[in-house]
Amino acid sequence: MKNLWIISLVFSTLFSDAFSEIFLNTPIVIPKQRIFNIFDSEILGKPKLEMIINQKAKINGKWYQIGQKVSEYQIIQIQKNSIVLKNFKQTLTLYTQFNKKIK
Repeated sequence: MKNLWIISLVFSTLFSDAFSEIFLNTPIVIPKQRIFNIFDSEILGKPKLEMIINQKAKINGKWYQIGQKVSEYQIIQIQKNSIVLKNFKQTLTLYTQFNKKIK
């Protein structure tokens, strides 16, 4: 046991400069990470219809056509003032203006 302690002491004194140079002079690199806005409607899963022109809908600042996906929803219908989105759980109808029929 005493021999093992002596060997480790000799080894550490002989190679301490090499180890300290490797570990102390190695820079720590932290990669940049994207910070998400937790209030973004795309992250919250709430698509917002902004406008409809020529059978294209502007949702959350991007333009879409029938059949394209918006987050987890697919656009199945585009009408004059509304669009219909569907996913495996539910169907949503989004309007460009306030609909008086909805209370």
